[in-house]
Amino acid sequence: MSNVVKISKLKKKAKSHVGVLSFLLVVAIICFLLTSPIFSIESVTVSGNDKISSEEIISTSGITYEQNILRIDKFAIINKIQEIPYVKNAEIKRNWPNEVCIAVEENAPVAEIIFYGSKILLDENGTILEVVTDNTATDLVKFDGITAKSITTGNKLECNEKEKLESYLEILKIFKNNDMLD
Repeated sequence: MSNVVKISKLKKKAKSHVGVLSFLLVVAIICFLLTSPIFSIESVTVSGNDKISSEEIISTSGITYEQNILRIDKFAIINKIQEIPYVKNAEIKRNWPNEVCIAVEENAPVAEIIFYGSKILLDENGTILEVVTDNTATDLVKFDGITAKSITTGNKLECNEKEKLESYLEILKIFKNNDMLD
């Protein structure tokens, strides 16, 4: 009977050793994957951009070459890229083993406000996309009678005539939904 007890104790010890060894093997594999040069980023491609350069999007993203593809935080990168005023949406895709693809959807300027010889370009939500100093004619809708208080690209236009701006933007949305902006 004591032999049976010794054998069952040995089986329990063997099972615990297998569990520890399995755990250590998993940890070793994870460490290998996180440090392996196989998964070092060698290529970053950007699509969907017209107004913003691919270099600006890549540098804003914080992705670096030779960085491990498993260590990139897709949500943090998307948030960084969407801080660029012209970027409406962004998506990140990992192409294994060493390529990252960034797809962006850009905001398009739909209106402009003349402000002290410059033009403030706005998207359909009243967000300032860019301040342009050249006076070339554009085919954008011109908002008159609005005086800007604060001009910060990427933020909504702050003005003295908020109700008028909101009305203009609502009319723009109606025109856009009915393909009447052209």
